[in-house]
Amino acid sequence: MKNLHKIYILGAIILLTINSCNNKDYIYTSAMVLNTGPLSLDGCGWMIKTNGKLYKPRNLSKQFQKDSLMINIKYQLLVSHYQCGFNPDAKYEEINIDEIK
Repeated sequence: MKNLHKIYILGAIILLTINSCNNKDYIYTSAMVLNTGPLSLDGCGWMIKTNGKLYKPRNLSKQFQKDSLMINIKYQLLVSHYQCGFNPDAKYEEINIDEIK
């Protein structure tokens, strides 16, 4: 009986661990697409501006690469940062866009 109890507890721990690994914190907001200039000229390429802050998207579809385009997005903030050119101050948080409307 004790072994069965241990198996149930172990199973519960495994399920909780798997669930927490799949839990993604998505953010829903309106945003503006900005073309900050070519990377070869120390620009940052396509950026997303929301709530007064700039982010570097990892996956902005070509159909949404239009300067000053207003969009609604569902995205996930990543732990990585993107460095533009040689300017150490031009470092932006990266996002992964899940949905654009």
